[in-house]
Amino acid sequence: MSNKRILIIDGEFIAAKSLELKLKRIGYIVIGIVPSGELAIQTAKETKPDLVLMNTHLRGKMDGIETAVQVRAQLDIPVIYITTHDDDETLQRAKITEAFGYLVTPFEIHELRNAIELGLYRHGIEHKKKSITDESMVEHALKIFLCHSSGDKETVRKLYRHLLDDGFAPWLDEESLLPGQDWAYEIPNAVRNSDVVLVCLSRGSINKSGYVQKEIRYALDVADEQPEGTIYLIPVKLEECELPERLRKWQWVNLFDEKGYDRLVLSLQARASLRK
Repeated sequence: MSNKRILIIDGEFIAAKSLELKLKRIGYIVIGIVPSGELAIQTAKETKPDLVLMNTHLRGKMDGIETAVQVRAQLDIPVIYITTHDDDETLQRAKITEAFGYLVTPFEIHELRNAIELGLYRHGIEHKKKSITDESMVEHALKIFLCHSSGDKETVRKLYRHLLDDGFAPWLDEESLLPGQDWAYEIPNAVRNSDVVLVCLSRGSINKSGYVQKEIRYALDVADEQPEGTIYLIPVKLEECELPERLRKWQWVNLFDEKGYDRLVLSLQARASLRK
């Protein structure tokens, strides 16, 4: 017996109740019957069904096709359409949305079961493929260490989020260190394993003593080991400030300039293109 939870979206109450009885006979859990698209999206958000059976004809302003597109986009729930023999136009629209199955009324109970099981299987395979793709992207993303002073944390957090959104793999202590890890070991290790180190600078950080100076020393040591011409260490000015003497051999970027972040991304993309 299946324990999969099914949401029925159908504007015809009698037909929906008949479908509910069929589903229960073959072991599925019906978590609700909804007559309109607007209510369907709200109910799906609240109940999180494993699959939706969607009649293409609904009450309200949204038909089943429009509703299914929203359910898939917002909730990633597989949808199987229920339509009729004489509804060729709607069936063609349904095909374009790449649904996980179609049932044309009238249908037998074994056809209902097969459509649901195939839809759930296809959705599971799709998730596995997406997971593999995401893991591969993370594995091959450019690793970037964000060296910074505690006083610049808020600005660096924003930089971290921008880099993450743009497909890079930034390393920031408060995001990347796990509870219980030895930060005195993990930070130098992260510097060494990074493709690029961004040394974030401000008027407050350049004369500040503390661990940030150790991070810079680690980065300088690793920079000395890089092949000639490799983009590894990039001074990033968060505001107008003096560049420390030991960082002046590397071209800096003014992050506060209008196109500063775009220039930084160009540099990171150039570094990524040279990785083996």
